[in-house]
Amino acid sequence: MINMFGTLFSVAVALLLGPSAAAQEPAPEPRLLKHAARPFVSPYGVAWAEVLEEAGVKIELTKVAQGRRRRMFVEGRLDIDCCFTKEWRNRPNEQGVLLFTDPLYTTTERYIFKKGAVVDISDPRRLLSMRVAGVRGYTYVHQDLFGYRLSVQDVDAMLLLIEKDRAQVGIMSERYFLTDMKRNPRDLEMGGINSRAVLRAAVHKRHAHLLPQINKALKRLTDNGRIAAIIDASK
Repeated sequence: MINMFGTLFSVAVALLLGPSAAAQEPAPEPRLLKHAARPFVSPYGVAWAEVLEEAGVKIELTKVAQGRRRRMFVEGRLDIDCCFTKEWRNRPNEQGVLLFTDPLYTTTERYIFKKGAVVDISDPRRLLSMRVAGVRGYTYVHQDLFGYRLSVQDVDAMLLLIEKDRAQVGIMSERYFLTDMKRNPRDLEMGGINSRAVLRAAVHKRHAHLLPQINKALKRLTDNGRIAAIIDASK
């Protein structure tokens, strides 16, 4: 009985004195946004990491197979991701779910060959007779003309297929390729241009409120030259 009356007395005092006298619950920390886990080793990934920091957006890296990444985003199991073009995220179920940021950078996508085996693909119909290595879940320009596509887990596996003569050609960003070759020299070389791509990030529609602050951070880092400096450093 004493404990019960003591509790009632404490509640009554708190009500009389107002919320300042009552114990205040700390505001909950904002939930970390789930971002596909992969090393930010490409120059675009490094630039994106700085944009997130500038915007004050905190992320939690979630390990996910490349082929499942797009599906997990649509399902809401990933909240934010980078770096791709609108054309690379064009499945019907992705429309309206992905909210794209302003452009991060324009990249040149090039054909990658084994050293000494470069083929002229200025006419993309040349691909009809070729074995093309690609990353599972990626959409490529002219992929409808691939003679045979070998889909693999990631870019490293794609480059290994070309180096081992299991595929004749692959496609990747020029800057990403140059950065990778510095880190891990391979018996490979670049060929002609496949396409030019405007890279962006995207947030899930339930986090639409973050898009303005991300775009403002992106503009600040673009205007002060920081984005260009990071990417140019990979030359």
